[in-house]
Amino acid sequence: MTDHVDWPRAALAALLLCASCSVMVCAWYLHLRAHSWGMPKAILISWAIAAFEYCLQVPGNRIGASAGLSAAQLRGLAELAVLVSFLVFQIKVLQQPLLWNHVVGFVVVLLGVLIVLGGPFTSEVGAAEGVALPVRVSAKDLQRTSKGLPPVRWELPSVSPPPPPSASGTGGAVAAGSH
Repeated sequence: MTDHVDWPRAALAALLLCASCSVMVCAWYLHLRAHSWGMPKAILISWAIAAFEYCLQVPGNRIGASAGLSAAQLRGLAELAVLVSFLVFQIKVLQQPLLWNHVVGFVVVLLGVLIVLGGPFTSEVGAAEGVALPVRVSAKDLQRTSKGLPPVRWELPSVSPPPPPSASGTGGAVAAGSH
């Protein structure tokens, strides 16, 4: 998140994401009520609903990003909207009961969403003094990043398997008393 958030635009993004997630819940689960639909019909109708959902989701994310929200915060808002939409859909449309394991599980997810949205951890992973992530960067990537361009690729160093145990001294036999 940037230091400045345009709250009216962020609120508009949140509304679009809530609407988007509500529509997507319908795409995911509405076919469960339509027992007479065959699988191809259920898939096509779900895809049509999902296409409409993208007409809400893409502008919501773009407006939110331009308002100063990070991608993780936008995902957190969408996750919160999915949870609420799903619970309402499950109870009202599918007419399925809300069970305690649903409540407890969704509260755990909600806690994760709240951490993503507001902290308390504000430093980057690996940003602490003395902590270095094991990433190998080529000279070409260093030149690109110094010019403000993204790296071509970042690689984790390869890890060689440990060498096989040495057979010297025992001739491969198990030492007495070692079992």
